[in-house]
Amino acid sequence: MKKISLILGVGLLLGSISANASNYRDITEQLIQKPGSSWKWSDLDSLKNVTWNEPLRSYNHQNVEHYVRFGQVASTNGNIEWSMFNASGFKSGPKEFQLQTSGEDISPDAVLSSVFNTKRLTEIESNCTRQEYNPQKFYKWQKDGYKPLYAINTSHLTNFGTIFDLYIYEDYKEMVSSINRSGDGPMLRTENGSSVSSCTFKS
Repeated sequence: MKKISLILGVGLLLGSISANASNYRDITEQLIQKPGSSWKWSDLDSLKNVTWNEPLRSYNHQNVEHYVRFGQVASTNGNIEWSMFNASGFKSGPKEFQLQTSGEDISPDAVLSSVFNTKRLTEIESNCTRQEYNPQKFYKWQKDGYKPLYAINTSHLTNFGTIFDLYIYEDYKEMVSSINRSGDGPMLRTENGSSVSSCTFKS
């Protein structure tokens, strides 16, 4: 999650990428998998409207080999300006896609609807759901005939403004594990801002 950027010493990518809803929803459609299949690193090069900045790289963290690839989405005329579209996981394949943007005139709902058809979304209840304090929600996105996608739509306030992160997973357990190993950060907090050791969910 965001810790990957900290480990690698990577800040926000220079520049920004504008994308409209249809552009990002097309990418979402490309990420869904048929039952019995899963994401593979070799699939990334075939994603339309995505430009990868460099080849797949690996790094070691806590004696575990991680893999990451940094990318951007093709520029279109839209209202959401994205600064990254990154994939991370292990040798077996990607486990998480991260999109990030920032701004004062952007709402979490606008971020979500730019990527997902919200009619297919179901919110997952959690003790880490936040409505007011750095809004954060969790979702399941389902399309008939395909495996579901899971998403964390989160935000946090910095000295440079509000940062919005959208994380996408193909596995529910991976989503839960990812947020709970994120450490003492902005994601492991409740509505009133209190820190928690883990987030619990009602799936």
